Amino acid sequence: QGSQPVVLPDGHIVVLFNNSNTKPSSPGDQILAVTSKDGGKTWLPPVLVGRDVVKGEPQCNTGDGNGAEECIPGPFIRADDDPRATVDPATGNIYAVWNDYGYQRYDVRIAESTDGGVTWKESTKPVDAGAFDDAYMASVGISPLSHELAVGFYGSGRVLKENNRRRLFKPGQSGVQAEGTIFYLATGKSALGPFSIVALTPSFSPPGGNQAGFDGDYTGMAVVGKIAHPIWSDTRNTFRIF
Repeated sequence: QGSQPVVLPDGHIVVLFNNSNTKPSSPGDQILAVTSKDGGKTWLPPVLVGRDVVKGEPQCNTGDGNGAEECIPGPFIRADDDPRATVDPATGNIYAVWNDYGYQRYDVRIAESTDGGVTWKESTKPVDAGAFDDAYMASVGISPLSHELAVGFYGSGRVLKENNRRRLFKPGQSGVQAEGTIFYLATGKSALGPFSIVALTPSFSPPGGNQAGFDGDYTGMAVVGKIAHPIWSDTRNTFRIF
């Protein structure tokens, strides 16, 4: 799921996606990429972009009809591990971000390809550097002038025994649907970091009412010149019908 296409300066197409068709002994899913050099007529075999560790991820039932699924218990919203990607128009280097649970918390992972998507190198350190309780739903862009990376992501507080996957988290439990969320922007000169991180929002409340269980399934990022333009959703605005 979560296909993310990018087009390289030479016209090659690279599509990244999340693959959960892994061995039962695997600690999680995979971020894979396939490349076409002829406009999509044929595709090279998939290659590994990075690991997506899901072992221990918390589970919630947000009432969307899918039953128990991975979630962020603090704001009580469903989560996804789908990748987001960007291409440096000058070098053709590709950068991909996603979140996983490799450190028994949600962190933002990043990987880089310098050969048109043929091979990838995943950073050993998360973008958020473990500085946040849960960091997730990332987007990425790159400056065509400075080649500096911009990564946007949410950060939320954790709840008691969050990585006990056998527990189904529900509103009313300690901390569930009670932790605030902040949207952050991280910038760095390399996928290896370090990243400078600033908060773009004050802490906002978990979604409620008909919106409970959902916030920012997807985020976006565009970089124009040296200015990053992240896009996200939060709960500070009141919806009105005109």
